[in-house]
Amino acid sequence: MSNELTPKIALLSAVYIIVLLVLGLLLNLGLGWLIDECVIPLINWYNHLAIVWEVLLFIIGGYMVFQLMLGTVKMVTNVIFILVFNRLPENNFTVITSFLIYLTNLSWLTYHLWEITPKFSFLIVLEFLVLFVFIASATSVLMPWYLKEKLRKQKQEQEMEEFMRRRGI
Repeated sequence: MSNELTPKIALLSAVYIIVLLVLGLLLNLGLGWLIDECVIPLINWYNHLAIVWEVLLFIIGGYMVFQLMLGTVKMVTNVIFILVFNRLPENNFTVITSFLIYLTNLSWLTYHLWEITPKFSFLIVLEFLVLFVFIASATSVLMPWYLKEKLRKQKQEQEMEEFMRRRGI
């Protein structure tokens, strides 16, 4: 991460932030549509089931749906990262600003999630927590520097495993 500021880096940093803001807006629209059109009707149907079916579906079906949604978000995030953020500079300004955008967006989405949550029961709290984790994971696309570091660590771990395997350790 370079901290040297040239006119080119300043311009690219501004582009970085503008792209993040547009991405945040698109993310909010997409998550809003997904929650309104898919998740809320599914949760309403789910909450009218017998408690035994609710527990079974939460454990089995909830895990599968959650993994599918997170896998899709991860794939889209990686494509955006490779196509856009890999080419833009990373400096203290972009890191701090992207973190603040992430926190603001996460707070905004959590507030709206809290507003649409019906009266609380144990399973409603679990549903809220699962949706919160999904939203937090989905909005991590607004912190490209974090994703870059995460990918770098995964690559290092894979290289270390390969080295250990070659050495027979």
